Amino acid sequence: MNKIIYIICFSFCLLLLPGCGKKAPKDKRGELQINTDPSGAEIFSLKNKSYGVTPRKLKPLPSTYLLKIVKDKYRPVWKSITMKPREKKTVNIKLEPITGSLLIKSRPSGAKVTINKRALGLTPLIIPRLPLGPYTATIDKTGYAVRESKFEIKDSRPKEILISLDSNIGQLVLKSTPSHARVFINGTPRGYTPYKTELESGKYKLILNKNGFGKVEETVLVKRDNVTSKSYFLRQLPCNVNVSSTPSGAKIYINNKPYGTAPLKNIKLNVGKYSIRAEQKGFDPFSKEFYATAGKNIQVSMPLIGNTGGADVVINPPGSTVYFNGKRYCVSQPSETDGVSKVIKIRNITAGRYRITAAHKLGKPDKKSVYVTIQKGKIVRTTPITLWVPNAEMKLIKHPKILGILYKESKYKVLFSPQPGIKMEYKRSEIQYLNRLKKDENGNIIYKK
Repeated sequence: MNKIIYIICFSFCLLLLPGCGKKAPKDKRGELQINTDPSGAEIFSLKNKSYGVTPRKLKPLPSTYLLKIVKDKYRPVWKSITMKPREKKTVNIKLEPITGSLLIKSRPSGAKVTINKRALGLTPLIIPRLPLGPYTATIDKTGYAVRESKFEIKDSRPKEILISLDSNIGQLVLKSTPSHARVFINGTPRGYTPYKTELESGKYKLILNKNGFGKVEETVLVKRDNVTSKSYFLRQLPCNVNVSSTPSGAKIYINNKPYGTAPLKNIKLNVGKYSIRAEQKGFDPFSKEFYATAGKNIQVSMPLIGNTGGADVVINPPGSTVYFNGKRYCVSQPSETDGVSKVIKIRNITAGRYRITAAHKLGKPDKKSVYVTIQKGKIVRTTPITLWVPNAEMKLIKHPKILGILYKESKYKVLFSPQPGIKMEYKRSEIQYLNRLKKDENGNIIYKK
């Protein structure tokens, strides 16, 4: 055995110590790449001489070598390597970490064990293969104080920890005025006041909630072996009232007190019964009652019925003068359709029977009237009034020119009304000329360019 060790040492001397023995020719040396996972491991010879840390490249002579690979917290590795002349070789070594085992016991048992924020089980608990290093263990059991223990795994020897738990229970008693408020502890519903429970000592987020009353939020401290008693007065919430009217703009009175013009938002009222009234010019007053409920948002709608009415009428052609009960009202305006007027809207008229007249100096006849009955809160659509008013001038060959209404024309024919109630078809060959007219309200003829 001593002879083998001597040969290996002699070979290393030839590899790494140029002054020891005869130097091997350069062309005989090989390349040895040593890698470890993880890296950073130190390489030693049999005589404990260091040759650097991994990854490491060496140039050994042909021979067999015995190397020791060492890294803190990992098991050492002995590696035998045989090199041939000018051989290139890579050696990859996986290092195995040194681990220890731990036994955690508690008095009483059945406590939850958390190590470095990782839940591992209940006591008594054996935890094998723990890497070397410091740890923090938390021991938690319902009804007992939470305990924390710091320890370190230094080697592979088993380690034992025993932790004694102390009782950690206190009482919490809650009352409220009025009663039957719902109780939430740390966001979880627990019951209604009056309420009594046992809790582990510590701080808790408390919420009391009851419909129509302001919410109570507080952090309470429960002490072990003590009774924590709390009483609360709940504040009744007002009713939030929004008021709208149709049409909008009505003056709003609640219990005869003016509140402004609708729409109104966020009127705060105490719980109770109220009378509300809406008033607006041109409409009958509207009243009703409503009940304000604590803590609720309610919408009160006030529909108004107009005490006036109106009428819609179409008067053709555009440019006709409109009279309402003998009084000049307006002149009909052209719409997007040729020869058709826009609707004339007559509004805010008290109920009754009225006369609407259309007039045009070129009309035959020059006036026409219809009667309309206006009803409160309604818009009446009357029969359209159409006056016969020329829109074209036509000259037939060997005949005088005539004014009339041009209804339709094509390449060969023309449909023309020379007087009210008559429509005639003319051939283009009979017509000397045909001009479209534009007329103002005074009946003056304007030739279309």
